[in-house]
Amino acid sequence: MSIQQSAVSGQRSAVSGQHSAVSGQRSAFSGQRSAVSIQRSAVSGQHSAVSGQRSAFSGQRSAVSIQRSAVSGQHSAVSGQRSAFSGQRSAVSIQRSAVSGQHSAVSGQRSAFSGQRSAVSIQRSAVSGQQT
Repeated sequence: MSIQQSAVSGQRSAVSGQHSAVSGQRSAFSGQRSAVSIQRSAVSGQHSAVSGQRSAFSGQRSAVSIQRSAVSGQHSAVSGQRSAFSGQRSAVSIQRSAVSGQHSAVSGQRSAFSGQRSAVSIQRSAVSGQQT
């Protein structure tokens, strides 16, 4: 697997209450891909829960869509994405939404791409309870 960190693109909005949470995902892909969908949702009372799936694929792929939503009571939930790709990619869309009570959610994305890319769209939204 060859990983080149060539582009980091996106928008970040941080809305923090007191302490901020950092979010991220990691996925490593080799070859060509057709469809990977990863969904995560964590809902916790005090300390946040992280539940999700991790997949490593070799084969043919065309689209990777990753969606996460985290809602927590006190300590914020951690959601984020990191993706490293080698091969050919057609579309990567990443959407994130974090809503927390006290400790804020900070969502960010890192992408390292090697090969060919056509479209990368990154959307982020963070909404917290106390300080904006």
